[in-house]
Amino acid sequence: MLEVEKGSLFAGRYIVVRCIGAGGMGAVYLAHDPRYRNFPVALKVLYPGVIKSRELRERFKTEIVASYRISHKNIVRAYEYFDEENMQAYAMEYIEGVDLHQRMKSGPMSFEEVAGLLRQAAAGLEAIHSEGILHRDLKPENIMLTKRGLVKIADFGVARLRDENESITKAGMMVGTPRYFAPEYVELGECDQRGDLFALGVIGYELLAGNSPFSVEEDVSNMMDRFIQRGPSLLEARPDCPVELAAIVEKAIALSLGRRYQSAAQMRLDLEALQKREPLVYAEVRSVAEVVCQVPAEKGKDNSKAEEKQKAKVQENLPPEAAVKELRRLHTSVTVISLLVIALAIALLGVYLYHPRRGTIPNRPSNLVPGQYRGIVNGFGDDGVDLSLEVADGRITAELELPGCSKSELSPENRYMCGQKAYLIRFSMADQFGAVGTIEDLTERTRGSWSVAREEP
Repeated sequence: MLEVEKGSLFAGRYIVVRCIGAGGMGAVYLAHDPRYRNFPVALKVLYPGVIKSRELRERFKTEIVASYRISHKNIVRAYEYFDEENMQAYAMEYIEGVDLHQRMKSGPMSFEEVAGLLRQAAAGLEAIHSEGILHRDLKPENIMLTKRGLVKIADFGVARLRDENESITKAGMMVGTPRYFAPEYVELGECDQRGDLFALGVIGYELLAGNSPFSVEEDVSNMMDRFIQRGPSLLEARPDCPVELAAIVEKAIALSLGRRYQSAAQMRLDLEALQKREPLVYAEVRSVAEVVCQVPAEKGKDNSKAEEKQKAKVQENLPPEAAVKELRRLHTSVTVISLLVIALAIALLGVYLYHPRRGTIPNRPSNLVPGQYRGIVNGFGDDGVDLSLEVADGRITAELELPGCSKSELSPENRYMCGQKAYLIRFSMADQFGAVGTIEDLTERTRGSWSVAREEP
């Protein structure tokens, strides 16, 4: 580990005051230029060996220099880059305050505070993304709060470096903090700006509900499992949360890329509308009754416990007399739906037993709703290739907007033929709003990801 002594002159420019933090990539020191004593800076000094090649060194330098152009109040600004044989470092704006992780430990925040914090963070991400930079490791520890309540996003340059370091990628390790990984990053090892927005949404959920919306799975091999069955919706966890704020957070953490915010600007605009008490532009607002009163009669769940939980929340949100009537209705609904689910299961079992040759089609989600779906493919060929799906009568028809491709039904193995080329279309997850998955060119052996959103009938 490279240690910078207190009182030493760093790079012939800055006097080191003290070490103020250390992480996996380097240490941070408080320092100042002798010519400007009232202008402190933070020095980020990378550990020796973090950068393994000259190519990576040039990429990191380019990233830091590119960040010079980002002059935004919600970004920790980089001032100067230092590059020597065994040392790389940069000077950046010194923030006198705490990070969000420390603030979360001190107690809950009001809804107004959370909305304001998320709006500022979205504005900061918007500035970063406008320069073609992704953060890749957004978490409470990388969100600084000044004493005046100003939000400052830090460490986006180092996050990019960490993802491109040959020694890490060759080891097959994923980079960042698993708690805030987007599903597409877990699936493919890559993501775009919507991955940063997903992380911000998870942070928002944690600020409001006190825990993560997904189970925290550190084992990469099992990490997709955490998205299969997520925790309660935000309004279930916090029925007193403003429905508009809940809608914004839920949209940010949508598993389907098509349902998620497509840019930081969209999320910022919705948060600004919330603070101005104006209608949201992008997120769909659902009432507490719509969310809290829906019956979770799902396969494999203990519905008796879920029923009691729903009853308690209904009682909190309705007048006494209305609560009694609603609980009776809810109990009846649970009973009827449970019986219907059992009857449906028996019927499906009968179909399976009497039609043993008609097995289920592999890797097709059973909850894919019939209709027209449109979206894009990323990661192979030209990014942004249009993809259309049509689901009807148990069949799926696909069309890729590539030369020689036309509408064609997927084979039982999910193969799509485009002239002489064959593509394998896999489904990762789906709901009533859309679906996401991967696509593989079986001729070129290249792979990409896709996401589609269901069109309104």
